[in-house]
Amino acid sequence: MALGIPSGGMPGGPAAMHHDVLQATPDTNEAKARLLEEIKNRARSSVQTKNYPAAEILYTKGLTLTDSNSDKAVLHANLALVQRNMNQLSDAQKNAESAVELDPTYVKGWWRLGQTLSSLHRTKDALEAFTKAHNLEPSNSALTKECKKLEKKVEEEEKLMKESEEAAAAVAAMEVESTEPPKVTTTTTTTTTTTKT
Repeated sequence: MALGIPSGGMPGGPAAMHHDVLQATPDTNEAKARLLEEIKNRARSSVQTKNYPAAEILYTKGLTLTDSNSDKAVLHANLALVQRNMNQLSDAQKNAESAVELDPTYVKGWWRLGQTLSSLHRTKDALEAFTKAHNLEPSNSALTKECKKLEKKVEEEEKLMKESEEAAAAVAAMEVESTEPPKVTTTTTTTTTTTKT
């Protein structure tokens, strides 16, 4: 079994229609390059038709066919997209991180990382990833919009966090007051009596 794909006949499943390329073992660099292009084309088609399991299998096979960091970065970024759409957020994050480690100048890798971190509700980290992408491509209006949206969201989250901390501190102070024994105050009164004579 290679890449989690059963060998031999494949009666069904996301890999069935791609059996020929998934089982191929090219022996020259030229044959590997041709197969990689075919796999990327099929994977793109699978993404367009929302057949994400097939795209995931194809992109994973593509990673075995190249030693190029640039090609691997693209494949990892595309895997991140596919896995995010399948709600496999941990795997998507790992692949997006691999993309930007392999090619720190790959804008789409940072975009995919930002999207995934945003899906994981890690807003500050997502903003950092989108900012890195925006720094690489400052004229990209989609990145500008995304950064502004996340900056606002970070501010809102920080405000809510501060309010929550203040409320927790107030509750804690009230609890301390309620656990202290009541203060006993004593009052003394003196009375004077006068007698008339």
